[in-house]
Formats: sequence, structure tokens, C-alpha cells
Amino acid sequence: MQSTVRWSPPVHPLVKMNFDAGFRLGTLESCSGAVVRDNEGMVLGPCVHFNANVPDSFAAEALACFQALSFVRDMDFHAVEVEGDWWTVLPKLVATKIDSSAVRWTVFSSFPMVRPHDESHVLR
Repeated sequence: MQSTVRWSPPVHPLVKMNFDAGFRLGTLESCSGAVVRDNEGMVLGPCVHFNANVPDSFAAEALACFQALSFVRDMDFHAVEVEGDWWTVLPKLVATKIDSSAVRWTVFSSFPMVRPHDESHVLR
């Protein structure tokens, strides 16, 4: 039996950003997208990026995370619940121990305001 995953709204005054990435190994290209919604489900802003020279699916997800966080920063949202397929990126982003990977350094140095919040994550 297949279950349906439904979008759940953020608690006001948060907005929610969902992002995802697709990766094509044969051409080393990726596409990432994000959408920001308020607590009533109204779309406040979408974004899409096409990327070349992406080495693997992990890099595609990390790039999607970075581009999505850049988008909400540029839109001047201050309290954002972030949701996406970033389970490989997220531990590097919120880790308390030193991690020398380029992905964590790139995202963390640009977005030090990302902090854990319950089951999701909030950009403040």
C-alpha cells in the first residue's frame, strides 16, 4: 500500500520553504527548485536553478540547499522552516563537531543562522 505525503503548514509567523534537486549523471547537470509558502499555503515565492558541472547527487542536493537558503535570504525572510531532501547535507550543516568538508563550510559560512528546531529546521 502506498501512502501519500502531504504538505503541512508552518506555525505562524514562520514561512515554510520546500526544496529539491534532480541530477543527471550522464551530463553532470542538476536542476534545483524551491517554493516558500505561508501558514495558509499561499505561495510567497518560487525559484528554479539549472546547474552544470555537478559531480554527483550529493553535490546536487548540497547545491539545492545552498540555492534555496540564498533565495530565502534574498527575499528577506527571517523565520523560515526548511524542508527538503537534505538528509546528507543537514548533518554537516548543524554538526557541532569540526567538519572539514567543502559542502559544510560553504553552506555554514554563508548561513550561520540555521539552527535545529524540533523535527524541521528554522532559519532565523
